[in-house]
Amino acid sequence: MTRLRATVLALLVTAVFSGCGDDGPTDPGPTLSLAIVSGNSQVGAIGAALPAPLIVRVEDQSGNPVSGESVTWAVTSAAGPNAGVSSNSTTTGTDGQTSVTLTLGDAEGAYEVRASISGSSVTFTAE
Repeated sequence: MTRLRATVLALLVTAVFSGCGDDGPTDPGPTLSLAIVSGNSQVGAIGAALPAPLIVRVEDQSGNPVSGESVTWAVTSAAGPNAGVSSNSTTTGTDGQTSVTLTLGDAEGAYEVRASISGSSVTFTAE
């Protein structure tokens, strides 16, 4: 009987601990990338919005557009105060694209805007 109990106990311990292990790496989801569509390298008037919006496209690893992805926007460098984007966060449409408008600050010079998603970012420049 003791040998039977030891075997049953060993099987129970094995069954309990086999469910506690790591099942391997979890799927982090699709790898997304961000690309500039248009609006880079514009020149505008001091204190005014640029003539064209800054447009990005989010794509999956196969180059397909990704809708519903949140893109974060930030002015990362400004020659003058009062520069800003029309929204700090936008969501991609069915074409994978989203955009903001940059209003230049109160001084001549270089401006930069960064668009970001998890794992990818692009930078627009303007003067």
